[in-house]
Amino acid sequence: MLETDIADSKIETRPGLELSLQCHPTTLDSSLMEEQAIVKHTAISRADRVVSWESHGAGPGLVVLHGAARAAHHYRPLAKALSHRFTVHLVDRNGRGLSGPATPEKGIAGQVDDVAAVFEATRAAYLFGHSAGGMVALEAARIIEPHRIAVYDPGISIDGSFPGTLLDQLSRDLDLDDLAAAQTHLAKAVGALPAWLPDLALRWLFRKILSGPSGAELKQLLPTLRDDLNLIKALAGPAIRFSDIRMPALVLWGSKSPAFLVHAARQLAAALPRAQSLAVDGQGHNAPDMTGATTIARQLERFFMPAIF
Repeated sequence: MLETDIADSKIETRPGLELSLQCHPTTLDSSLMEEQAIVKHTAISRADRVVSWESHGAGPGLVVLHGAARAAHHYRPLAKALSHRFTVHLVDRNGRGLSGPATPEKGIAGQVDDVAAVFEATRAAYLFGHSAGGMVALEAARIIEPHRIAVYDPGISIDGSFPGTLLDQLSRDLDLDDLAAAQTHLAKAVGALPAWLPDLALRWLFRKILSGPSGAELKQLLPTLRDDLNLIKALAGPAIRFSDIRMPALVLWGSKSPAFLVHAARQLAAALPRAQSLAVDGQGHNAPDMTGATTIARQLERFFMPAIF
């Protein structure tokens, strides 16, 4: 276990955006990050809320936006795999970590403002988003204009591609505060659990997990689903709406990812003017954060630094 404690600092930036960078003591399993200390930063975005991120490695800056019901620390294996070439900034979107509580009334503009604050502070060059983080990354790209952008299984709805029944079911689960049901339906929808497993048994299992010490974080993360679901609904539309994102883009999806996410990714790739696309063989929806960090890192490295390959 490692600890780091670095003094607070401030950065002067454009009018209207105050960046208050703070580093906080953090513990880390050395087997995960090989004795690298994690430095956490915070800033106040134009949305008037705190956004936090942690930085790993050295090189050009790469900002990573996590998926729904996930947090920055779930992407540390990805950061580790990229840290020899990039400074990887893992952002905690609002409602997680040191970032401020969810303020859904700020909508996608608030999410974009948070990402802009991270770019302003880090001077990052590249942006990567997974799942719902991919949705935010695409919207932010219009404002931030990173040098390059990549997404994996972006959580977007193109011409109704995202199942309305799933959105409605998850919304009902959250309205009833039935987090075990929400986790069951989410895990099945993204392919994390086989569809043939009985809901009743899974809900019993997740209730057990949520009531124990290991369920504390899950209880915090699952309610944040609501904001992402509402954004998916609000931003649904034709693929042509992405045609104004003109920087080089990489659209990735897993060969084992759910069909509705694959369809949306393909449509997105066709609409982006300067897009490359690739189905990542043998991977499902949670490749960046769970099953295939090294594989995804290899594709990102090739795209963001093509001169090396």
